[in-house]
Amino acid sequence: MKQGKEFPLLKPCRKLSINPSPSATNDAENTEHMSSFSDLGLSELIVDNCHNLGIRTPRRVQQHCIPKVLEGRHVIGIDETGSGKSTAFALSILHRLAENPTFAAFALVLTPTRDFACELVDQFFALGHPFRLRVAAVVGGFDIRSQAKHLLTRPHLVIATPGRINVLLQNNPEIADMFAATKFLVLDQADQLLDNFNEDLKSIFQYLPKNRQNILFSANMTTNMQKLCDTYQEKPYAFQAYEGRV
Repeated sequence: MKQGKEFPLLKPCRKLSINPSPSATNDAENTEHMSSFSDLGLSELIVDNCHNLGIRTPRRVQQHCIPKVLEGRHVIGIDETGSGKSTAFALSILHRLAENPTFAAFALVLTPTRDFACELVDQFFALGHPFRLRVAAVVGGFDIRSQAKHLLTRPHLVIATPGRINVLLQNNPEIADMFAATKFLVLDQADQLLDNFNEDLKSIFQYLPKNRQNILFSANMTTNMQKLCDTYQEKPYAFQAYEGRV
């Protein structure tokens, strides 16, 4: 996967007929003034890099969710494809990683397909350009032994499809031990992950610390997402840009 591959960090989206969740409504006044990424609490280095990439004004899902992630909250973000959800969790994680730059497996990002994983790798490299990021992509279709070796180099971030990372966790205790202190678990396209990879996810969760911070982003709110969030000891912050299916 080449770092130089072009990808849309923020795609333009149609104007939605907004029916926000109570959480989004309650925070509306607090986010109205957040017209720049620096207003969200992100570091100057990250903000400057966003400007270099031509990203100057945070999208709505970013305005609502980034501050909550930085506060340490579990976060659920529901918004349409191309709304900037992946940029929201990527910038938040990079900000926290900069405080612990030697941390291995700082975040595990799960996504349902190899193509989604490759896009996220490229996006993290672009947004995290100032940080000398070490990122491992762990997906099907590539040599599993090479991926195991790459994981053992202790990358900062692991972006994976559930089936492949689950196999590696089960078969290599050294890799499993590396995730015992992971700080962030991200479920990107959470509706698809929970509907199609439930058994793999249950297995993966056993290798992660219970005190991790959980971030779920999706275009739809589903029953399985709600059930997972109900298991968290602390109630997640929820932002929903429009009425999703349940």
